[in-house]
Amino acid sequence: MVSKRCVVLVVAGTLFAAACGGSGSDSSTRPATTAATGGSTSTVAVGSTDTVASQVTPYSSSVYADSAHWLCLPDRSDDPCHHDLDATTVAADGSGTPDPFTPATDPTVDCFYVYPTISSDPEVNSDLVPGVAENLVAEVQAARFRSVCRLYAPVYRQVTLAGLFGKSSSDAAREIAYGDVADAWHQYLANDNKGRGVVLIGHSQGAGVLTRLIKEQIDPSPSERKLLVSALLIGSPVVVPDGKDVGGDFVHVPLCRTAGQVGCALNYSTFAADAPPPATSFFAKPRSGAGRAGCTNPAALAGGVGQLDSYVGKAGKLVDASLKDSVTTPYLHYTGWASAACVRSGPFDYLAVTLPTDPADVRPHHIDAVPTADWGLHLVDMDLFMGNLLSVVKAQVAAFRR
Repeated sequence: MVSKRCVVLVVAGTLFAAACGGSGSDSSTRPATTAATGGSTSTVAVGSTDTVASQVTPYSSSVYADSAHWLCLPDRSDDPCHHDLDATTVAADGSGTPDPFTPATDPTVDCFYVYPTISSDPEVNSDLVPGVAENLVAEVQAARFRSVCRLYAPVYRQVTLAGLFGKSSSDAAREIAYGDVADAWHQYLANDNKGRGVVLIGHSQGAGVLTRLIKEQIDPSPSERKLLVSALLIGSPVVVPDGKDVGGDFVHVPLCRTAGQVGCALNYSTFAADAPPPATSFFAKPRSGAGRAGCTNPAALAGGVGQLDSYVGKAGKLVDASLKDSVTTPYLHYTGWASAACVRSGPFDYLAVTLPTDPADVRPHHIDAVPTADWGLHLVDMDLFMGNLLSVVKAQVAAFRR
């Protein structure tokens, strides 16, 4: 029998899902631009708080030069990345301590975020008008990174939930999604970056798109690679040769294994320790071909078991009903309540989460896999480790600045 703290993976009532990153590079599906293609840096000032404007190939996107096509921008105050993020740290006995959110006053690096499959638009590709779901997931997954960086998040014509679960998506549909993000990246590099370090953040489809962006454009470019503080590629596999941290998807960008390591990638897919991926799961293993999916534990980068540092929305399903009445902040903060370690089982390399068993602990004892066991804890991949991810990125930014 499942306890009352058995929860369903729905983010504030909205189910979101994964989609594979596409392959190929048919530029005919990309939005038109009004300048030469490129936008990559040719010279940069790296590792300094006194960044110098890079010399870049001029680039102006006919789409992303318009701020309306960005979910989040650093100079706005009314977008989803600027909502109330205050939290209450909840102890096992239910007592709470205020944990107010404090944005960085003068961040020295930027974050570039690509959201997961979330659009409920009826066609295979979404339009460029963000809905409630896009705004919500940006708040939940990206906004808290404003404590360490300036945040950029483009709207893109992603493969929708309809494309994932109903209408058949195609390579052409994935090309449209990738082309938009590449276009937004070039617009950002040429017009906003000015030699600053960048943290790439993506989940699910967003992580797949960013993995391809790194593979095709950033990894081969020494100047762009020098800007990479790190890449958080969550819920979509980064393939590496067995026993190695680099050499599969990326030639130069390794998996992160030590605190303060820069120019590297974090990659994991989450399952409950007592519900490992079934044989039919498409997470935590390569989509095709040889190699292994990366598993980097943000709670213990060097390996072994680490304690989760989680931020969960009060309106979501990771909060017991009794806490909804007693907590006034929009987010709850759980520390020291669960642990995680990377596990290898057959073709899978996954981050296994062990939840508390003490019946007196008011925090979740069980999390349901949604929509099926194949998905594991995919829908809360980032919520469960948000505090850990922030700690990792803060250490990387400090090292990058040196």
